[in-house]
Amino acid sequence: EGIAIGGGRWPGVRFLDVLLRFEADPNVKMMVLLGEVGGREEYLVAEALSDGRLSKPLVAWCCGTAAEAFDYEVQFGHAGARARGDEE
Repeated sequence: EGIAIGGGRWPGVRFLDVLLRFEADPNVKMMVLLGEVGGREEYLVAEALSDGRLSKPLVAWCCGTAAEAFDYEVQFGHAGARARGDEE
């Protein structure tokens, strides 16, 4: 099963919500997460891995190597993607 969440500033569902649902499903053996620059969603997933709420294997890739080129906050093409934001 695949779920595309998008990058809205106020999402209806978050990465962690979906991953916790997959964690509870005995048919799911591993999970894959593709993230991007901007916000804290990926950090919340890392915290859940660290504190044990997520224990199944997770492969995660956070895109956005261009963020290092900026020494100030940059708004990308949609509301949720920012580089150097206060929460990142």
